Amino acid sequence: MKKIMVMLLSAVVAVNAMAVTYTAKAKVTLTSESSYKCDLMLLESAEYGALTGSVMNMEDRVVALYALNGSTKLQIAEAADLRGVKLGLLTDAKTNYTISVSGVEGSETLYLYDAEEKKNYALTNDALYNITATASTTNETRFSLRKLADVLNVCFKNNKIEINENPFDDEIVVKDANGDQIAGSPFAASTPLIDMTSIGAAGDRFTVEFNGGNKKFVVVKE
Repeated sequence: MKKIMVMLLSAVVAVNAMAVTYTAKAKVTLTSESSYKCDLMLLESAEYGALTGSVMNMEDRVVALYALNGSTKLQIAEAADLRGVKLGLLTDAKTNYTISVSGVEGSETLYLYDAEEKKNYALTNDALYNITATASTTNETRFSLRKLADVLNVCFKNNKIEINENPFDDEIVVKDANGDQIAGSPFAASTPLIDMTSIGAAGDRFTVEFNGGNKKFVVVKE
């Protein structure tokens, strides 16, 4: 009878584990030049509620990257929506650090925003980023999590296509309704404004493409 009960309990646990559907999942690893490492696991699902997870043991740590839930430091962060979650950074020296990404699942990419460098880092498989940090400090205002909707916004205003931020490194391509690239296209990835004064007429549609055409926005000239 005891063996049967154990088998039944195991089956229930397995079913419950399978019930969680992740829309975003990633492991972010911080590595110092001294080879100290710290992993942060990010899990997002509609079945989660407010931010929770496993607390990080900070004892004897010299480097750490963690999610903040108030003053609580999380090594595994779980939430229905991770956007806006702030990350803490503990460093052991004024030097270079590497942020690497692995174990990514789900269709929606998370971005790590660096307020100090004003950069967005896409948390995609095998991504590798280098950052610098001040010696022996705990910084809990520098990094936070974003999604594409928070990072990239395209609109038509005052005869210009306005791009608030572009998280991609490649060029921006603008095409007319026929699929032809407009004059000047492609534009540099850092372009915030594209002057459309002499291009097209009011009501004309244009497609703005990012990431080699993987992300597209349709805008209508005013």
